[in-house]
Amino acid sequence: MASGSQNQPDQSLSGILQLAVENTVQSDEPVEREEMTEEKKEFLRNVFNDLHCDEAKEMKKTVDNIKPLLGSSHENDTLVKASLLEHLQDLCQTIDNASGKLHIKSNWSHAKTFLGFF
Repeated sequence: MASGSQNQPDQSLSGILQLAVENTVQSDEPVEREEMTEEKKEFLRNVFNDLHCDEAKEMKKTVDNIKPLLGSSHENDTLVKASLLEHLQDLCQTIDNASGKLHIKSNWSHAKTFLGFF
């Protein structure tokens, strides 16, 4: 009796690479590659720069924006502080997710109380 696992494709990296090679259409025609224009290079540079976010700098900027509002109890300032804290929390989650952590270790209710937001 044949084992069911023998019919399963190899899902290791080398197995996936082998599957890709076996299923790639071969062409006798040479592939022409052109040098990218400066405009296209600049476009790609801008796209990659826009995708990159230095979370540490962004967190510092967010904290710096919160500090002047700490003593204020004005309703609009409270909304701004809440928004900035949510942004800070999102940055922390991004860092935690990038680190491979499965859950977020944060206690924002204590932080908000400590900072006098709510």
